[in-house]
Amino acid sequence: MTIEIYIALALIGFALTFYLMLDGYDVGLGIMLPFQGNIQDQRVLVSIVQSSWDGNESWIILIGTMLWGAFPGVYSTVLPDHYIYLYIMLFGFFLRAVSMEFQGTKRQFAQYWRYLFFLSSWMIVLPQGLIFANIICGFLNPAVINHIIMNTCIVLLLVLMYGINGMNWQYMKSVGRVKKKAVLFSRWLIVSFLLIFSISLWMLLKKDAILISFSKERAIALIAVAILIYMVLIFMYSYYSFKKVQQHVATFYAALMIDLLLVIGLGLFMFPYISPTVLIENTASPSPSSIRFLVIGVGLCMPMVLWYNLFAYRVFKGKQKYVNKH
Repeated sequence: MTIEIYIALALIGFALTFYLMLDGYDVGLGIMLPFQGNIQDQRVLVSIVQSSWDGNESWIILIGTMLWGAFPGVYSTVLPDHYIYLYIMLFGFFLRAVSMEFQGTKRQFAQYWRYLFFLSSWMIVLPQGLIFANIICGFLNPAVINHIIMNTCIVLLLVLMYGINGMNWQYMKSVGRVKKKAVLFSRWLIVSFLLIFSISLWMLLKKDAILISFSKERAIALIAVAILIYMVLIFMYSYYSFKKVQQHVATFYAALMIDLLLVIGLGLFMFPYISPTVLIENTASPSPSSIRFLVIGVGLCMPMVLWYNLFAYRVFKGKQKYVNKH
């Protein structure tokens, strides 16, 4: 493979990590919204999301652009099986935008917009989980691993990861009762993630479970990634359990590390394939100059998107207290 392909893959991995992290906050808060209890606490969560939700979706646009320009073969080998999931996900993005923009309307409709925010969040996370699950299960031997069980585990892991990100953001941006709820929910989500993650690893470690072979070095790297995920999650649980509910920097970097490790693990697991019979190189554009042009263009856009995200979070860096509006 050419250097341009490696750079394009690195940019996709970078964008995917930040998407999972940043939009994961919004989606995670959305899927956990009904569990917050009273309406006043739900208003706080919606206000937290309203401050910076719009820029977080930019990362998935960059991923789609890179795939379309640098790896057009992906659109013909992978996406045809997932069009329905993509349509549902895109409609979920649309509904979430509507729910956010109309939160400040008449009092009698405000609760319905919060319901729509909850629904749209699930419309985003479930299709994404099913897409990841279908791609990963394509590498697994159905005679050894039950694909239905593995699909369910992968979807649950993505939901739980978004939930952990969302509760981390709630922990960072709230005070009082809402902040304490974030600590409580985070503990349960972390324990659930560790349980499902362990079940998934146990299935993957069965003999002849994976259709492609790994080198010794790659197998060691995958094991190291799994161990690091355990360590970071145990650290987060310990931090939430024994640290006074004051600081948030540690949990922020821990959540970012989990997202990064999952992306690295996915890359190590799949590379250099997009499916067991299709190499990533074979899906790339036949013109190196086209890939180079796209790498330069997207590479220049990414710092601007990141700057916008940082600027938005800097402007709205304060804690969200209880709001007296519908």
